[in-house]
This record gives sequence, C-alpha cells and structure tokens, in this order.
Amino acid sequence: MQTVISSSPPAPRLLPKVGRQFARPHLGSWKTAVGIAVVAGVWVLTSALSPEAQATLTVFAAAIWLWVFGTLNDTYVALGAASALVLANALSAEEFFAALGDDTTWLLIGAFILSAAVTQSGLALRATAWLTRRVSTPHGLVHLLALAITATAFAVPATSGR
Repeated sequence: MQTVISSSPPAPRLLPKVGRQFARPHLGSWKTAVGIAVVAGVWVLTSALSPEAQATLTVFAAAIWLWVFGTLNDTYVALGAASALVLANALSAEEFFAALGDDTTWLLIGAFILSAAVTQSGLALRATAWLTRRVSTPHGLVHLLALAITATAFAVPATSGR
C-alpha cells in the first residue's frame, strides 16, 4: 500500500461551527450586569411613553446589546425580540406575520440562500482567484473588484449575496 502526502492545505471551513449559538452565557460577567442595567435604564427612562412604545424601546435595547455583546446567534436574538414584542402586545400576531407576504422579504431570503450556496460551493473563492490572478498593483485590484461587484449587482439581488 502506498501513502500519498499532499502539500496542499485543507480547504478552509466556510461555515461557522454548529453549536456555538447554543453556548450558555456567563451570567456572572460584566457584560451581563451592564446589559441588565442598560435594559432596566431604558425601561425606567421610557416610563412616560405608552406601554407599547416602552416595551418596543426596551426590547430594542436588549436586542442591540445581545447582538453586540452576546454569544447567541443573531437570528435567535431577532426571533426572540420579535416574539417578545408579540407577547408584550406591542405587536399583533397579524402584523408579525404580515412581513412574510411581502415580495421584498422573499427577495432577501432568496438572496441569502443564493449567497450560502455560492459560499458553500466555493464558487466565490474560485471566481475571486480567477479574477485576481493577473493583478499586479493594488490600484488594478481595486478597479477589477469594483467592476466585478458592479457586474454581479445585476445577477445577485442583494449585497449579502455578493
């Protein structure tokens, strides 16, 4: 039996490791304490507003804090915030689901799916390598990539997909 040793490095991992979004938060960290203080402060400062506005601003502050400092996946934070607004009666269930009937929502969902497929297949890396193989100056690289992004704007309907 013959052993073949390859000199090429393994392919890079393009998607994040699964399970990180379920990591338990460190309840004793300073980020948690400051986050609770910020959310409580928003709740107190907005007490003069209507209950719906107060709940909306408080959930918004909590979501922003979790997006910036939290370990949860952004999708779970957004779904939790939207669910909290429905539970607080700041948003009706009909309004919550009304966005699913909008064409723009489905355009963005399709763009994200297309983006994930292009990234997972390695097409984006291969296309970038093919485009930049003969570039010799940073000036040329900037112009070439700007041209490629402009050209793909007509084929891929969102910045996230490009």
